Amino acid sequence: MPTAQHAMDARTRLLRFRFCVAIAASAFGSVATLQSDALAKVVGFEIIKIESPAFGGRSFGGVGSYDRILARATIAVDPVDRHNATIIDIGLAPRNGQGLVEATSEVEILRPTDPARGSDKLLYDVLNRGRKAALPLFNDSPGKDDLAEPANIGNGFLMERGYTVVWAGWQPDVSPGEGRLNLAVPTIPNVTGPSVEEFVFDNTTDPVAATLTYQRPTSTVERPGSRDRPASTRAPSTNSLIRQKTQNQWGSGAR
Repeated sequence: MPTAQHAMDARTRLLRFRFCVAIAASAFGSVATLQSDALAKVVGFEIIKIESPAFGGRSFGGVGSYDRILARATIAVDPVDRHNATIIDIGLAPRNGQGLVEATSEVEILRPTDPARGSDKLLYDVLNRGRKAALPLFNDSPGKDDLAEPANIGNGFLMERGYTVVWAGWQPDVSPGEGRLNLAVPTIPNVTGPSVEEFVFDNTTDPVAATLTYQRPTSTVERPGSRDRPASTRAPSTNSLIRQKTQNQWGSGAR
């Protein structure tokens, strides 16, 4: 199936990186705020669930058992800060009492049940499409993200060395479920204008269907193919764009 990939400039990536730094810092206890010139800060941290001990009570060498913490971090960003000007329509987003725009990140933390037996080292693992990359790399895990299943922690390499491991959702379009972590961002209604979509057609299926991320009016638009413009059909019931091969070439985007 094709996947939608969203263009993101360097400043927006830096903003999300600052989100991640703030969340990782908050994992050690109190809510963390960054320096006065920072782009984002954590303004709330809610514990949803604690599994103690996790992984069926498994002991990891001299470190002992681990806790698994599920949480939500509320992140705030200043919409009038010049560093955030590249975030599209941020000026239209709802604001909190301090005039900041908030988003909510799903957070998962693994830490020794007895902190005194840990290493005082934290590994912040940047998610890839909501998925945890560190465990297959370090723990030789099966690559499944739902850590409610004890086997998915792998051989325990990081745990035996006392690491605290933190993940936080930073992409708002990740499919939920199966242990993936997401970021909930504000939705702004009644915004009109061009919408840019990028697609990767990574198979030879003809035609190929790709899901669009924006909401369209409930109408169907069909366009016949030509030498310059391949045929396409917009299907209102599936909110998808269907592309067909014409002259042995693929269409390069919605028109």
